[in-house]
Amino acid sequence: MRDLTEKELKEIEECGRVAFSYREVAYHLQVPSNEVREQFMKEKGPIWEAWVRGRMQVELEIRQVVMNGAKNGSTPLLDKMLEFFRHTEREHRDIFG
Repeated sequence: MRDLTEKELKEIEECGRVAFSYREVAYHLQVPSNEVREQFMKEKGPIWEAWVRGRMQVELEIRQVVMNGAKNGSTPLLDKMLEFFRHTEREHRDIFG
């Protein structure tokens, strides 16, 4: 895999923000999809890390919107926020027992 430029890494972050698949990222970068797929499977590498950074940034923004709506009395958004909390608790159970 060739070294990626800072511009390409920023573009990959944007791909993560809009939920591109690994194939779409590969197409955008014009690199073989198996190289991108390997990083996604291993959850390691510059493409994976940039993609996850973008995905997490937008997920944070969305959750903040959900939280604000829940605090303002939206029952559906309160339910969604509670769902986020339950998911995190289940995942952390693996760590803390």
